[in-house]
Amino acid sequence: MGEHLRSAPQLTTGSRLLKLGESIEFRFHLPEGMAAGDLEVFPRYLERARPGASFVPGEPPTWLDELKPLRLPALRFAEGEATLTYTPARPGSYLARWRAGEETLYRYFAAVEGDWTVLRFSTFGGLESEPTLHGTGIPLDYRLPVERFDPDDPLCARFIGFQRLYGDNVIPAFPDTPELSVEGRVRVYGEGLDRVRALMPDPSSARQRGWTCGMTWTPATPRPSCAWA
Repeated sequence: MGEHLRSAPQLTTGSRLLKLGESIEFRFHLPEGMAAGDLEVFPRYLERARPGASFVPGEPPTWLDELKPLRLPALRFAEGEATLTYTPARPGSYLARWRAGEETLYRYFAAVEGDWTVLRFSTFGGLESEPTLHGTGIPLDYRLPVERFDPDDPLCARFIGFQRLYGDNVIPAFPDTPELSVEGRVRVYGEGLDRVRALMPDPSSARQRGWTCGMTWTPATPRPSCAWA
């Protein structure tokens, strides 16, 4: 974790897509002198949700207070760090909530069985989503051009905040590089991913990357317009 992130509470996890029977590990960072509560987990919260008027699009999911959470064992911090493991008992959508200082951090995770279909939500036409999905607790994959991964870039700073508080994924989008060799492309992408990992609260979010490709079209040599991964 970069030193620029250590002044704020941080919550990172292992894989948040689990096969039923697998466990998720939560990792906590708490700045010195800051008070924090224990981790709460809302099992199958979407399946049980009846938010009504308490749901406000784009706002935090405060309607969770109407559901009874599981309160997990007390966190035991050593030098500001703690870990905790949880195993879902049933398949479905889960939401973890941790209050630290004046902030509340959320992490969506799910346990699935072999016949389930898994969906991921992402921005496509534009870089932002208005409203966000934060009121649902469901994370969103945001795309951001790799050259904009700069803490002084307002949109980058906004997305970093989304990841820290809500667990949204921020995917670096790389330009098409047909003029580069394989070795050159590996170097360009590697340097970009290193920069992304150094900035993000959860560096594992930089496992994915997108390519924005151009369109070259002639009757003789058609070429695909884009690829996205």
